[in-house]
Amino acid sequence: MVNTILKEADLFCPNSVRINFTIYHTPITAILPSLTKDPDERTNLASARMVMTNIGTAVIGAITLPMVAQLGGKNAEKGWLIWGVIIGIAIIALFLGAFANLREKDDIVAETEDAPEIKGHLSVKDSLKGAAKNKPWLILSASFILLQTFWMMRLQTAVYYLTYVSHQPALVGAFNGLVIVAVIGNISVPFLSKFMKHRNVMILAMVTFAFGELLMAFKNIPLLFIGNVIALVAMGAAFSIAFVMIADTVEYSRSELHIDEPGILSAVPMVGAKLGMGLAGLISGWLLSWGGFNAAAKVQGAKAVTAIATNFIWVPVVLALVIGGILYLWYQLDESKIASAKAAKEAEKKLSEEDA
Repeated sequence: MVNTILKEADLFCPNSVRINFTIYHTPITAILPSLTKDPDERTNLASARMVMTNIGTAVIGAITLPMVAQLGGKNAEKGWLIWGVIIGIAIIALFLGAFANLREKDDIVAETEDAPEIKGHLSVKDSLKGAAKNKPWLILSASFILLQTFWMMRLQTAVYYLTYVSHQPALVGAFNGLVIVAVIGNISVPFLSKFMKHRNVMILAMVTFAFGELLMAFKNIPLLFIGNVIALVAMGAAFSIAFVMIADTVEYSRSELHIDEPGILSAVPMVGAKLGMGLAGLISGWLLSWGGFNAAAKVQGAKAVTAIATNFIWVPVVLALVIGGILYLWYQLDESKIASAKAAKEAEKKLSEEDA
């Protein structure tokens, strides 16, 4: 929910909000592997987080303009200012409430302290050296950059696609309002992860997203909405499982590489996500410039229409399939095997302690 409020607050102080959004986002991601060793529980926690984010996005998006009008009357600036203060207070309350009641699992902390071979509290340089040996983490970080790149490209050009390619500007609100269906994808992740590896859940999400995008290429109104629903559900699953996979790579580093540095391992993918957002703006801008897009024109030329469709459909489809291919070929982390090995080691340790 805090995710949503910070995004909406971007209307008031974009630079400071983006910085704070990144600062808080890293520890929330980093703490996940310290809350539980059970991969199923981590999946449930990440899914719940994304469910609340998407519900909050829909609710805040629906009430912001009416609240601004109510609070400011004819003075829109006053309305935005008051609404911004209310949002700021809500952020503070939610942060204090969340972190005051958050506890790391004592057995996880004790396990690290009792294992001298596990290295923690390293310098940034040594942490990055250790991270470079974590192949699943490297692959996931690269995938995160691509994921954010195509997703932001799609978001940035949705209005253009409906207006100039599908010629349905009146449907923009309804089209964008479907974001709430991403909750279905969030909820599906715990179920899917019981039957397949986390990697395969992400691959399935990427292939499903590509299918939904391709349906929208037909410029048929029913297919436009059906394709959007499929794509949004797939992305709901993708973002939920992505945070679980980050936690998996942290656990892999701890158990296989004997390095306990959840902060740096969680921070770098987040930095990659910001890099992906920047790349999205760069690529989108370049494509629209190449196509000769003119925001003042009511009708765009054929080249501009191609550029918009490439931004909204074709680049996202290609990058989604690339992510799926990368994960299928090179991401070999099996979270269930790591969890089983740890359980066996703990059982053996407990047995030896009882014998002693």
